[in-house]
Formats: sequence, structure tokens, C-alpha cells
Amino acid sequence: MEENLIKFTTAKLAKEKGLTYDEVGQSYRSNGDFTYGRNDQEFYPAPTQGVLQKWLREEFNLSVEVFSLSHHNSIVFTYNIKKLLDTIIEVLSKNNYVFDTYEECLENGLFNTLQLIKTKEGQKFTKLNSIELNNLSNLKNPE
Repeated sequence: MEENLIKFTTAKLAKEKGLTYDEVGQSYRSNGDFTYGRNDQEFYPAPTQGVLQKWLREEFNLSVEVFSLSHHNSIVFTYNIKKLLDTIIEVLSKNNYVFDTYEECLENGLFNTLQLIKTKEGQKFTKLNSIELNNLSNLKNPE
């Protein structure tokens, strides 16, 4: 069983928010092809979904929680985005969509969690206390 790499669209957004090649050791080229190196100027770190999920928790105190639901005689998945501060957990977003697979749901949650993080040019934020969050109404699905 293998862990899924994040999609190219999510990788581009993760780089914008501060994820580096050195943290994951593999990347997408600017054309979306996967590589274990970085052979061109435009590269995008390509972690597994689990590595990106951990990075979001450790760098920004943001967590994506995926859970299953029974829906019309089948099992589907949805997620919440949570802010973790000391002993307080605040739900930032309750997803209104359901997904057929856990991995598809997690990818959507990771992408939308990244969208919440505001960045300023030339500055990498750490920990949620020192960042501003974008408007939750702007969340969308990765392509």
C-alpha cells in the first residue's frame, strides 16, 4: 500500500505557502511531471498527503480531519479544517461535500487548508498565532 502524492495544483499552492524541496526530497517539474530531483528552475515540492498534513500541523497548527459517513447505502468521506492552539480546537470549516475515497477527500481538505493561509511576499509564516487566515468563503476544489 502506497501513500498518495499530492496533486500538482496542491503542490504549487504548498510551495507558495512555504513548503520547500528540502523538506520532501521529490518534486513536480513546471509542466506537472514528477521527478526525484529538481532539474529546472520551476519546481514544486511533491510530498505525500500525509507529509503535507503533518507539515500543516507543525508549521501552522492547522489540521485536516477526514471522517466517514453512511450516505445512500454507501460509505463516503468528508472533512473539517481545524485550528489547534494549546488545549483549544476551533473548527474553521465544515465541508459540505462528500467524496467517494478517503484520498480524494484528504486532497481537497489539504488544498483548502493551504488556501486559508495568507502569505506576504518574501515572508514565511510559522504557527497560526502569527498568521492571518483568508476568508473561508473562498474555498474550492483543486483541479
